[in-house]
Amino acid sequence: MGVSFPSPFAPVLPVLRSRCTPRLPGQRRAKDVLQGRDRCFTSSGSAAIELALRLAGVSSGDEVLVPAFNCRTMVEPILRIGARPALYRVSPTLEVEIDAIARATSRTPRALVFPHYFGFPNPIRDVSKWCDDEGVVLVEDCAHAFLSTVQGVPVGGSGEFGVASLRKFYPTDGGGCLFSEKPLPAGLRPKQASWSSEARALVTVAEQSLRWVRSGRRLIELTAGARAGLRQALQISDRTVMDSAAARTTVAVSTPTPPNVVSASSRWAAWCALRGISTTAVERRRSNYLTIADAVSGCARARPLFPALGNEVAPYMVPLLLDVAEPYFSRLKSAGVPIWRWDRLSSYTLATPALTGLCPVTRDYGERLLQLPCHEGLSETELHRICDMLKRTLR
Repeated sequence: MGVSFPSPFAPVLPVLRSRCTPRLPGQRRAKDVLQGRDRCFTSSGSAAIELALRLAGVSSGDEVLVPAFNCRTMVEPILRIGARPALYRVSPTLEVEIDAIARATSRTPRALVFPHYFGFPNPIRDVSKWCDDEGVVLVEDCAHAFLSTVQGVPVGGSGEFGVASLRKFYPTDGGGCLFSEKPLPAGLRPKQASWSSEARALVTVAEQSLRWVRSGRRLIELTAGARAGLRQALQISDRTVMDSAAARTTVAVSTPTPPNVVSASSRWAAWCALRGISTTAVERRRSNYLTIADAVSGCARARPLFPALGNEVAPYMVPLLLDVAEPYFSRLKSAGVPIWRWDRLSSYTLATPALTGLCPVTRDYGERLLQLPCHEGLSETELHRICDMLKRTLR
C-alpha cells in the first residue's frame, strides 16, 4: 500500500484567482506557441500528441522516438496507436543529443517527439536537420514551454507539428492543442462537447478555485450533494469525438482515424488559450521561479537544476534536484509542500531492458528531481511558505 500524504497547502497548477486569469482587457499579451499558427484544440496534451502522430502516418508496428525521461502522457498515445516507442537518452541537463537519437533505433522511425522540459527551450536545430535528412516527422512537445521563445519567436515552429497542454498554464478543466506553421487539414476539428459537458467543465473550474479559499472549502463540503445531483441531471457523457471527416483529408494517414479517439477541449479551455496570458503574468512566473531558486541556493541537500533564467524562458515548474530522494521527498510531502515528480513513469518505459544503461537520468531523476509550482496564481503567503519549508527541510 502506498504512503498517504496530506493535501498540499498551495495549488500545483493554476486555478482561477484574481492574479491568475486569462488576459484581461487592456493587458498586453505575452507571446505563445499558438500565435500565427493553425491550431486544433483537443481534450488533453496527450490527445494532441496522438492526433499529430496519426496525421504523420504513424500506424501499428511503426516506431516513434520519444525521450526515456518522460511522463506517461508522452508514451500512452504511441501505444494507443499500436506503434512502438523507441526511447532515446537525455543528458543530466535534459538536453537531447543527436547521437543518442541516432542510436535509439535500428530502423527509420516514422516520427520523433521532442520535448522542452520545464519551459527551457531545448536546442533543436541539429535534431530538425536529422529528421529532414531521414524523412522523420518531428513533433515538438511544448507542453512545458507554452510561453517560451527563441530569438523572439515562440518555440514549436521547427517541427511538422507542435503540441501543447492548456491545463499547465491556464485555470481550466484540461485541454490540449495541436498546432502547425502550415495549415492543418480541412475538416480536422473535433466536434464541440455537449452543453451539459461544458457545464461540467465550468463546475470543475469553480471547484478547483474554491478549494483554495478558506470559506470555499466549507462551501464545497456543504454543496457536495447538490453538485453530485447537478452532474447527474446534466447527464454528463463523454465528449463528442473528432469528426470522421478528418480521416478523409488529404493528409497521408495510413489508417482511418477510429471513432472515440480524440475529443475536443471545453469551450472555456479554448477561450482561455485564444485570449492568451498577459506579460505581467509571465513576469510573475519568472519572479516566483527565481524566488524559489534563490531560497534553496544555500541548501546542502538540493539545488535547482536550472538556477538561472534566460531572458526568453517562461518556466512551467521549478525543477529541484535532491542530493538523495529520502527522507527529504517524504518530509516535504508530509509538510504539505506542493511538489510532483515523475516517479510513475509509463509501464512501457519501466519494462524496457537495460533502462538504467540506456538513460541513467530516467530512473535517477524519477526519484530525485522534484517539480515545484511557480505559476502566477501563487499568493505571497503560499510562495513564502514554500520557500520556508524548503529551507527548513533541505538546509
